[in-house]
Amino acid sequence: TQSRSSAASDVYKRQQVDIVNNVFSPSPTEIELAHRQIEAFKEASLNGEGVAVVDGKIVENLHIETARATIEKSEVILDMERTR
Repeated sequence: TQSRSSAASDVYKRQQVDIVNNVFSPSPTEIELAHRQIEAFKEASLNGEGVAVVDGKIVENLHIETARATIEKSEVILDMERTR
């Protein structure tokens, strides 16, 4: 059986997880930009170009890695929230 202090500790930890997820989750704007960067770079690559331009800024391989990580982080957090 679980002690009261342990049960309270679990609730506290869950509340912390919510706060941490809210702080570190990519915003909808960041997620949308990541998708646009990936699409623009894919299109540029199909046209034989090594870079794309999104919102007047150059998008290269390193930006695509960051964009994919942003999307992945968002999906992991959403999956965690769904399973609780």
